[in-house]
Amino acid sequence: AILDTVDDVAGAEPAVAAHRDAARISSAERAEAVSTGLELTVDDACAARALAGESAASGRLVERSRLYAAYFDNATRYFRGDDDDDAQGATFDPLEFHYAHRARGRRDFTEGSALQYFFVPALVDARGLARLAG
Repeated sequence: AILDTVDDVAGAEPAVAAHRDAARISSAERAEAVSTGLELTVDDACAARALAGESAASGRLVERSRLYAAYFDNATRYFRGDDDDDAQGATFDPLEFHYAHRARGRRDFTEGSALQYFFVPALVDARGLARLAG
C-alpha cells in the first residue's frame, strides 16, 4: 500500500508526476514547486525506510529522495526555482517569506522562505545536505 501511494501518478497533477519520473518540478509550471519537490523527497525517503528489505522499489525511492539536490543553487547556496531570471542571485533574499494567499509574482515556497526550507532535506539526509552545502 505504501508503494502504491508514493508511486501513484494516475490522476496526479503534472508536477507530482514529474517528480515520480525522477525529474525536478519546474517553477514555470507550478507555484510552490521548490517546497513541493523538497517535501516529496522527504515522503520518498520515509517510504523507502518503511519498505527497506521488503521491496526492490526501496532503492528507487532512495534515489528519488535525493532529488532535493536538483533544487540547490550553487550561486546562492539555497534551494531555488528553475526559472529565475536573476541567475546571479543579485535580488534573491533567502529570508523573503512567501504567503499562500500572496499574489505577488511567482512563489517557490509554501508559507515559508528559502532559509526555512533549506533544512527540510536534513530531516532524512543530514549528511547529504551537509555535503551539498559544503
